[in-house]
Amino acid sequence: MTSASKQQGIPLKIGSGYRTYEHQKKLHEDFNAKAKAVADSAHAEVKAWEDGGEKGPKPNEAKIIKEKMKNIIYAMPPGTSKHEGGFAMDVNWRSLNKKDQVALKKIMDEQGWKQGTGSEIHHFELDPTKFGYNNKLEAIKENKASFEKFNKEWGKVPHNNNE
Repeated sequence: MTSASKQQGIPLKIGSGYRTYEHQKKLHEDFNAKAKAVADSAHAEVKAWEDGGEKGPKPNEAKIIKEKMKNIIYAMPPGTSKHEGGFAMDVNWRSLNKKDQVALKKIMDEQGWKQGTGSEIHHFELDPTKFGYNNKLEAIKENKASFEKFNKEWGKVPHNNNE
């Protein structure tokens, strides 16, 4: 996919490919800390209104949380992410123009990558069952073996930034 995108002049950058358990754990902890800060902030806004410090209609805590969470990228718990098995990657999707997005999507589809949706539109995954695993958790559990098998069958997948 990196060769095909390069041939078509698509400025593809891989922000995150294979991740260790430790790296995934840190990402998940960071996400949880940000999510807690958002929830605490939303609760504080509602509390300030209830205590009479704010004017206007009562703020909707769930709406505040939903709006503030839009820019926080979710990270799966360690041991459950396809990144840990070498079956997922995040790319610079939003920085590509529409023409390059269409061309990259075609390349990825042809090579068996499935694109995420919504806030995960930058995320692409392969199905580990196509590599002889029963499910993604089995592939992740055998992460070193699955990553080596993936590399052998599909070629080196960069860990990040076009390595």
